[in-house]
Amino acid sequence: MLRSMAFAMLAILPGSLLAAESRGGMMYVNGSAWVNGSSVPRSFAIFPGDVVQTAPASLAKISVARSSISLFSDTKVNFGDNAISLHEGSLVIATANGMAVHAGELTVAPLQQTSSEFEMRESGDGVEIASHKGGLHISNGHETVTLPEGRTVRYASSDRKDGAAAPADPNLWDSPEVIGIGLLVVGGLAAWVLSRPSPPASPSKP
Repeated sequence: MLRSMAFAMLAILPGSLLAAESRGGMMYVNGSAWVNGSSVPRSFAIFPGDVVQTAPASLAKISVARSSISLFSDTKVNFGDNAISLHEGSLVIATANGMAVHAGELTVAPLQQTSSEFEMRESGDGVEIASHKGGLHISNGHETVTLPEGRTVRYASSDRKDGAAAPADPNLWDSPEVIGIGLLVVGGLAAWVLSRPSPPASPSKP
């Protein structure tokens, strides 16, 4: 119902304003991406409940109130109300309003409602969490632990329910390969977004 009302207003409201008014976000794509299984243009308004997936060698940036989510290639998420559910792939969140990420039984959220940045990578055998700015709460529904700023932790799939975790390789996120790929991808997306004119209204889905 919300999406139908939004599409009816597209002729008079720009996509970015419409998304802001409906607790949605604007997504900017470099490459290819899908929302709810349908291919989308380079800028598209998304709303709580939408399923977003990026293609190989593609990335997307979602801008919402006081938060920004960067999705890397082959990543699938559910976009929610001040929360993201990560099913596969990796993402980076910069938030000033405590946006959380769910990954299986785990919920990861900033310690405080201040400027925070963290990264998560979900694979078939577990999830890795890196706190880049500000500490994090990590909860499995039974207990909550704290991950200090600058630390990385890995939960194997079998460890998520009992809360056991192993420290990740401290060099994993700092390896030349990861840094090079990250800088290339994020830099390319930033340059592309900055070179774009004001976001057009989001077209209706086919």
